[in-house]
Amino acid sequence: DYSRLFLGPVQALARPHASVWLTGENVVMQDTTMELLQLYEQGGFAIDENFQELPDHVAVELEFLYLLTHQLNQAQAGADAEALQALQVLRTAFLDGHLGRWLGSFILAMHDHAQTDFYRELAELTELFVRLEGQAQAAATRH
Repeated sequence: DYSRLFLGPVQALARPHASVWLTGENVVMQDTTMELLQLYEQGGFAIDENFQELPDHVAVELEFLYLLTHQLNQAQAGADAEALQALQVLRTAFLDGHLGRWLGSFILAMHDHAQTDFYRELAELTELFVRLEGQAQAAATRH
């Protein structure tokens, strides 16, 4: 199921790269990836040079979301209002301007084409997690 969904053999049914979903082309490392790299840089996120996947892979983007959430929690605990504000702006830019624009389509494709419960449930959990993060971000910006 993993190979069929994410690798192919001919064409993957749920390509895990943002650039494919954002551009509608089966090509990676486009302008959307360069914009994403700028967000990573702003957040102090670096990808290990030994990591073998592209920077717009869903796993990398979810790791960045985790890092932003962790940094927000630290800023909040330390009562660092300036860092908190900057991180909220960055998280909004990431969720609304990037991840939120493509993840829903990816999750739907993953859920619809998965033959095993594992990947269908993984799709549902991923969607729930990102939706809850978006709700938390919306609540934070209202205060």
